Formats: sequence, structure tokens, C-alpha cells
Amino acid sequence: MFAASLRSCAAVQVRAAACMPRAFGSTVQGRRMSSGRLYSKQHDWIEISGSTAKAGISNHAASELGDIVFVEMPETGTEFAQGDTIATVESVKACSEVEAVVSGTVTEVNSSVSDEPGIVNKEAEGAGWLYKMDVGSKPKIGHLMSSEEYAEFTEN
Repeated sequence: MFAASLRSCAAVQVRAAACMPRAFGSTVQGRRMSSGRLYSKQHDWIEISGSTAKAGISNHAASELGDIVFVEMPETGTEFAQGDTIATVESVKACSEVEAVVSGTVTEVNSSVSDEPGIVNKEAEGAGWLYKMDVGSKPKIGHLMSSEEYAEFTEN
């Protein structure tokens, strides 16, 4: 059983079960991955293309949170440092803070998620992405895991 927990603004710890990473192919700063996504230990993901990153919570996190009823999105144009709270996801089980996976400036938020938060439950790593940000030319990603590493992380 997985012992780590999601950060929670309701002090509720969410235990992990399994992750279903998607299989694509890409290289980010010389790291070859079967998925173009990188994952944090806090169950957030990021997909970097050039200086733009798209981010959200993992399928695993969405599953563990249960029915998501509200997502507080960041404001476009706002700068965040890695680890800053960038969004809040509320479900019937918990209220969890989402940390910025890397530093950058928010350029877009997913208004579909604001209108229909349940999209995150259905497609957390697809249509349920939360925000895009400009991360510059060399975002710090050394602390992040590949999809394979994340799958192993969630199994332990």
C-alpha cells in the first residue's frame, strides 16, 4: 500500500492505488520518456513543449479524490515559483492544493474545467488539464519522474 499522501487543505490524506500513464514518445532536456509527461511526488503532471508547459493533476490523484466539484484556477499573467500553490481542487472527499510543478507565468487556464470540474475525473491527463504556463528555455525538472517512474512510485 502506498504511504505518501496528497497535500490537502482539509487535512485529509488520500492513499494511492494505481496509475495509468499514457504511452507517447518524447525527449525533454535529454530525458527520453515513453510519455511526454513528467510527474511530481504530489501527483501533479506537466508536459513541456518548447517554453510552454501544460499541467494538471494525475489520473491517480483524480481517482483518489473522488467526484471533483470545484476547481479554483490561477489568474493568467501570474508568476509562480516551483512549489507555490497554483490551484485548488475540491471534491466530495477533500480539498487539495495543487503546486506549481515548475516556475513560470500562467498563460492560459482551462475554462472547460471551471465550467465542468468533473472533466478532471474523466480525463485528468487529457481534456482535464488545469493551466498552461511559460516556463522559459530551461525549466528545472530534475525533481520530476517519468511516467514509468511515477507508475512505480504509485505502486509502492
